[in-house]
Amino acid sequence: MASSAAFLVLVVAALHVCCCHGQGGGGDGAVAAIYSLGDSITDTGNLAKEAPPGAFETIKHLPYGVTFGRPTGRCSDGLLMIDFLAQDMGLPFLNPYLAKNRSFDHGVNFAVAGATAMDPDDQSNRTFSLKLQLRWFKDFMKSSFDTDEGILILSLCKICACRNSQKAPIFSGSGRGDRRK
Repeated sequence: MASSAAFLVLVVAALHVCCCHGQGGGGDGAVAAIYSLGDSITDTGNLAKEAPPGAFETIKHLPYGVTFGRPTGRCSDGLLMIDFLAQDMGLPFLNPYLAKNRSFDHGVNFAVAGATAMDPDDQSNRTFSLKLQLRWFKDFMKSSFDTDEGILILSLCKICACRNSQKAPIFSGSGRGDRRK
């Protein structure tokens, strides 16, 4: 439990981190790419791609995505905080990692709605965790840049704290937050 708490503190401390080591980029100092990990407040469509057939069908249809004129798989009808961040930096909206055959030239969104900071082994019935997203991130870096180490100069890494880990004990009936007794 202490290691999970320490990990969560680390994740929260890294909320907006500019990672600067390794491979070079443009000389103007502008952020060239955003890599986002998190839960529903930054998921741009991974849950819709990964959900079992028939699950989460509502986010695959309008009004979800009405701002874009089409369903996007976001748990919102409009822009998410990661979209505003990309806009402010002059970058296109991030495509979800699981949407293959899309452009990832300006970053990738690994976030999945419902994700937790703790590993699924630590919680019941959780399939998406920050650990899984970090594995996707590492796999992406390795396949895109032939390395999984230090290539993020001029990139912004945004990690959302995956608030679902904090709520899980309340809804599962364990932990101090259980008021159903």
